[in-house]
Amino acid sequence: MPEDSAETLLFTLSVIKNNIVLYTENLLQLLRLVSAEENLKQFPECLTYLHNIEQSSLVLKLEVIKLLGKDLSIEKLKNAHLSHYLSKIRHDLRNPINAMQGYAEICLEELQTAGTRDLAKKMEEMINTIRQILLFVDEISITKHLSAPSKTTSINMKAMTEEEEEFLLLGRENPVEEFLKFKREISILVVDDIEENCRILSLYLNHIGYKNIQTAYHGKQALKMIDENGFSIVLLDIDMPEMTGIDVLLNIKRHARHRDIMVMMISAADTMENTIQCIKLGAEDFLPKPFNRDLLRVRMGACVEKKWFQNKEMQYREQLEVEKQRYEKLLNIILPPSIVVELTTSNIVRTRYYQNVAVLFADVVGFTTYCDTHELPEVEKNLQQFSELCEEVAIKHNLQKIKTIGDGFLATAGMLTQNKNPVLDCIDCAVELLASVQELPAKWQLRAGIDFGSVLGGVIGHRQFLFDIWGDTVNTAARIQAAANPDSVFLTKHACEQIEDICEAQSLGPILLKGKTPMEIFRYVGKKL
Repeated sequence: MPEDSAETLLFTLSVIKNNIVLYTENLLQLLRLVSAEENLKQFPECLTYLHNIEQSSLVLKLEVIKLLGKDLSIEKLKNAHLSHYLSKIRHDLRNPINAMQGYAEICLEELQTAGTRDLAKKMEEMINTIRQILLFVDEISITKHLSAPSKTTSINMKAMTEEEEEFLLLGRENPVEEFLKFKREISILVVDDIEENCRILSLYLNHIGYKNIQTAYHGKQALKMIDENGFSIVLLDIDMPEMTGIDVLLNIKRHARHRDIMVMMISAADTMENTIQCIKLGAEDFLPKPFNRDLLRVRMGACVEKKWFQNKEMQYREQLEVEKQRYEKLLNIILPPSIVVELTTSNIVRTRYYQNVAVLFADVVGFTTYCDTHELPEVEKNLQQFSELCEEVAIKHNLQKIKTIGDGFLATAGMLTQNKNPVLDCIDCAVELLASVQELPAKWQLRAGIDFGSVLGGVIGHRQFLFDIWGDTVNTAARIQAAANPDSVFLTKHACEQIEDICEAQSLGPILLKGKTPMEIFRYVGKKL
């Protein structure tokens, strides 16, 4: 091939390489977004598929940079059997793409079958990205190699340093300097019974960018140093006296706090049996002696990349856990605990009927007049104190706060709480509120109403969740509260029947309540002696 044609082809292939890497990075970002979806926890197989897609994507990036970057030169293109050479590259790149597309399509089918439209839509976007990557790979063709790059291509074609190209495998979401700092500071322990081997290996590692290196000259010393300091990577010789490297490996993997340490075995006995045994026992890789610097750099780089991803995943999980705790804390402030559990496990709260529920309504007497004669900041301050008092007293008497409605307070007993006598607990709560509210700066008076029966409870709508209750029992409690005298607790006949052996109540006779026929109402007097 003429040199000018080889230069054109090299440039074209470089553009294709950068496009493939860019789209693969976009794919990895999509993967992270989809993997973080809370709904995906219902589909453990899909999580496995996504992990496999991620691994294949990283393999693809490595192969692209190798085949279309490091291993590519004008001389190689001039001397190659071009059709065969480009066909071989397409073949090697298609292998991970086939895996990516296969797992993605299986995952999409499972999500579509389950009817999860949002997740399925994101998977479709992921599959489209994979297909676009495949189109770029198919551009690696002898029939197109002399074509000039598209005018729409906006890839920066500057030459990359070895560190930048190595970092390209990790994605663009983190600065290069951050990774290089991680590489310099990652803690490495070199273990070999021959001091000269430790020194040479440490020099090699230092030369390729690793600065935080310590050495140990026998197994027991290595285990002691690991216990005291902990290390990210251990380069471990197999053939050592007293305690072999395999014994050290077993000790490391036996302890839970050391299992994340990456161990790379080193031995002059470069046999397949040794390699297989070490990998089975948990080693990350195997290096033969004498050391090959290029092989050491590549395999150490792979370990560091994996450790980088582990750390990022751990940070991400910790961040997710913090956000989850904040989310659950907020939900527990807004909704009752049992409703939070139902919502977080099933994403819905089913409306249901509750029987034998005592409903308490408490309301400030003359609140409208108070608001007309006081400034809003003062009203807000006193309402906050009143609301806090209601919550505190309700918890004390095992009531579940449902909501505050302006100056009104609504709570239940026997619905979301276990109460031996729900009406009695509501009475005790109301009586304490009537006494305690007058100790607040506003010196308000309260009146309260209590009914006993069945209610409908649940969450209506999909935004700004609020657990609420409905039904005749709720309405009646509100109506008799409105009819109650200041500093008094009124009860319906049904509610009064629940405490007639314990409490004294005075019948007020039939009273006409708004929206209801006249009904007998009782005023709580006190506990029987």
